[in-house]
Amino acid sequence: MLTNELWDKFQIGIDVFTAISIIFAAAQYIRNSRKEAEKLREERAKETEKQRAERIAESGAKVLSDEIRSLSEYFTKIVRESKDVEKLSQRFIQQHYLKETDEEFYLRSEKMLIDTDLHSRYSKELEEFRIILLGGFAYLSQRNYVILPVLDAISKANDLSGLVEKVKAVPSAVNEKYNQFIDFPDVWSKLVELYQLTRNLPADLSFEHLIEQRQEKPEYEQTLQLLIKISRDDDYLVYLSNVLYTQDDLKENLQLEQDLTQTDLRLFNAQHLYQLCMDNKLPGIIHNVNVRGCKLIDSARDEFKGMLILLSACYSYILNADEHISLDSEISRYEEIFKLGEEIS
Repeated sequence: MLTNELWDKFQIGIDVFTAISIIFAAAQYIRNSRKEAEKLREERAKETEKQRAERIAESGAKVLSDEIRSLSEYFTKIVRESKDVEKLSQRFIQQHYLKETDEEFYLRSEKMLIDTDLHSRYSKELEEFRIILLGGFAYLSQRNYVILPVLDAISKANDLSGLVEKVKAVPSAVNEKYNQFIDFPDVWSKLVELYQLTRNLPADLSFEHLIEQRQEKPEYEQTLQLLIKISRDDDYLVYLSNVLYTQDDLKENLQLEQDLTQTDLRLFNAQHLYQLCMDNKLPGIIHNVNVRGCKLIDSARDEFKGMLILLSACYSYILNADEHISLDSEISRYEEIFKLGEEIS
């Protein structure tokens, strides 16, 4: 039998063990409670993030849908106006050599380039397209203040680096096309006027005699002034790079030791252009100018179409967020669907 002393020691051991068990259980409970609380916070954070993403997607989809609809209407106007321009421009462009020889083209050009009614219609169409292109640039610049915040939020929520930059670049690209296009109607009309003037000049009239006799003959003075106007406008080089010479061109071709003065350079280009007129090369130059202008129209139109495709791809990306598709793949898919660079609309 246990003595009282041993029993007391045994009882104390049991009490200590019980106390340790209670402390351990309490610590375990606290640790489990902390884990549960941390797990709950993570779940709540995930739920909040999911709700935020859903809110962004919902509001973003609404904005993009409205913008796509508005931009589509503007794009339709651009397509319609551009088709009107291109339809008339074909009158001044040589057809494929299987359909029209050089001789046939020049004979047809002689009629087209003196048709004042046709010129008036073409000038009107060019001006209408210029106005709508300028309006398009203003429209895109303005709407970016609505579109960019939405795309910025979508980009941050889905780690889509570069999305905002792609959209921001479109108005600048359209503005660049506009700045190049605005010279097209002007250079075209001046070249047509030059053709009308030079076709009535004596075939053997030299440039020197044109200058010498300009005081006595108003048409000579008018021709000379027009030649100089075309030759001195640097903005025309976009369209007349194969006709007008730069300082570098002359240095390379004539092996000049120093630059010509601006006056001499303009006079040289005026004489060169005059000789092309007298050699009946102007219809071909006008053909090239029209081709260049039409390419600019195509390019500007594609910028608008590209913007529509980009917004449509973003819209599709939001609607199909659960399918784990990438935005880049969606953009590529929509470019293929709408045949960017291949079809007009």
